[in-house]
Amino acid sequence: VFLGNHYACAVVSDALQCWGLNYYGQLGDGTTTNRTSPTTVIASGVTSVALGSYRSCAVVSGALQCWGANDYGQLGDGTTTSRSSPVTVVSAGVTGVFLGSHYACAVVSGALQCWGSNFYGQLGDGTTTNRTSPTTVISSGVTKVALGIYSSCAVVSGALHCWGANNYGQLGDGTTANRSSPVTIISSGVASVSRGRNHTCAVVSGALKCWGDNSSGQLGDGTTTNRSSPGAVSLSSVTALSLGDYHSCAVASGALHCWGANNYGQLGDGAAWSLTPRFVKNP
Repeated sequence: VFLGNHYACAVVSDALQCWGLNYYGQLGDGTTTNRTSPTTVIASGVTSVALGSYRSCAVVSGALQCWGANDYGQLGDGTTTSRSSPVTVVSAGVTGVFLGSHYACAVVSGALQCWGSNFYGQLGDGTTTNRTSPTTVISSGVTKVALGIYSSCAVVSGALHCWGANNYGQLGDGTTANRSSPVTIISSGVASVSRGRNHTCAVVSGALKCWGDNSSGQLGDGTTTNRSSPGAVSLSSVTALSLGDYHSCAVASGALHCWGANNYGQLGDGAAWSLTPRFVKNP
């Protein structure tokens, strides 16, 4: 199941069904009528889905289809017209799609292509010009992608590259300067990367490193000091990682640990905020 802003979708026997808010046509059923029960959007062939701010994308038999809000060109169909039914964006070779705030990226035959809002350089094409169609950012070797609010990261042959907004140091290049083209953050050994609202973490040879906004202790280094370069977190044998707006979680040595803000109980341990990883449970 996949969750967007006030709506949801699920893949059922390779068909896509969606329900909830539909003001921008984000359910993809050809209407802007809200649905209180699942309605079929794509009948078969769905292998990957991503939901964002009032728009949706799915990989269908290797092709990318998107629908919903399109005021910044975030659907990638060459227009800024919202769509209430799926439109084909890339016809073949798509293995993953990822949605940021008013922009999107897809891995196409190992290359990274991005489109939509680009005010902070988050598309990575060397400009701050919005794009209504996919533009190639990295030509080959892309294995992992993570998009935040206005910044992006990709793992390319084991190296981590990031670009876009950097006001909290969330790119990890040692500065707080925005970047409109990918910059190398970690040169080798990166297995995965995850983005929060304005912070980033990566698994590097089993170890965890984090950087960016640390106002709620979401970097896990025992402080609330922002970091503009990767800093070590006291976890090893990390196999899974996921970041929220102001908190972070990782599976390390087979156990779940979380840290950062806990005002809504999001750390799952019934305690207070934590500036360092805290054991939650064995998965």
